[in-house]
Amino acid sequence: MLHKTQNALPRGRIWIKRADGDSVRINDTILGCVGFLAEYLTADESQDAVDLKGSAFAVCVPGVALPNEVFFYFVTARHILKNLSLDRIRILVNKHDGGRDAIKPEEWYFHPDPTVDVAIARYNIPPWVHIRHIQLQMFLTSEIVIKRNIGLGDNVFFPGLFEIIPGEKRNAPLLRHGAIAMIPEHPIQVGSGFSEMLLIEARSVSGISGSPVFVRGTAWIREGYASVDDKTPAPIIVQSTDVYLLGMIWGHWDEDERGVNTGIAAVTPVDKIRETLYRPEAVEKRAAIEATRMRSDSPV
Repeated sequence: MLHKTQNALPRGRIWIKRADGDSVRINDTILGCVGFLAEYLTADESQDAVDLKGSAFAVCVPGVALPNEVFFYFVTARHILKNLSLDRIRILVNKHDGGRDAIKPEEWYFHPDPTVDVAIARYNIPPWVHIRHIQLQMFLTSEIVIKRNIGLGDNVFFPGLFEIIPGEKRNAPLLRHGAIAMIPEHPIQVGSGFSEMLLIEARSVSGISGSPVFVRGTAWIREGYASVDDKTPAPIIVQSTDVYLLGMIWGHWDEDERGVNTGIAAVTPVDKIRETLYRPEAVEKRAAIEATRMRSDSPV
């Protein structure tokens, strides 16, 4: 039995001032940025004749001359495209009114370093497509890492294709969880070369390559209040987190020849995605499109 002492804290109530949308559960809109990379096996583009290859996710880049203009891209892992005809590659995405549709990329860009597993595809977004784009503000930067104290042990999650159950009429992304396990100080071997990678503790499977990896920042301080006598509020510390794009799933290590997963997956850092989005060829293409739009809007 507990006895009241002179040092006992007074009983009262605690309430927390929460912003709209705060939740421990991952927001459903995160799943909306994912599409499935597929190769068409027939010339008529029948959705019954596609071979699902992996995952991709949507990002957007603002214009320069026309800041209100936005350019849309899908990001995926370069190795998925190996030995495939880019002309037959499509991105399967969900539609607003149900079902799914296929988007054909306008052009492809690759990171200049062949050991960096990043490919991006520019596309024009149809009005009926239900897709959510990741803005550049969500890209993790060194400044955010310091400010939010992001590091080993922070939670990560990544939505992507589960080949066994991709969804019958609509894409059904699988959401996996893990944690940052290692931030190597040197490039690690990937295939025949060495590349910068992050390691996360999470089980990766075939089809999940090309998935976006998000990290929840280390808990930070927000204001809450406690009341000890229903009259006098007293401020208290409340923890909250932000979500940022950490990178993209590259692959995993198998423990033996049976394909047993070690539970460690490799992540291509988000900086490599940003570098590909700002390749000179991609920047020049966006500038040319903006110039064309400005001329079409000018009086004659």
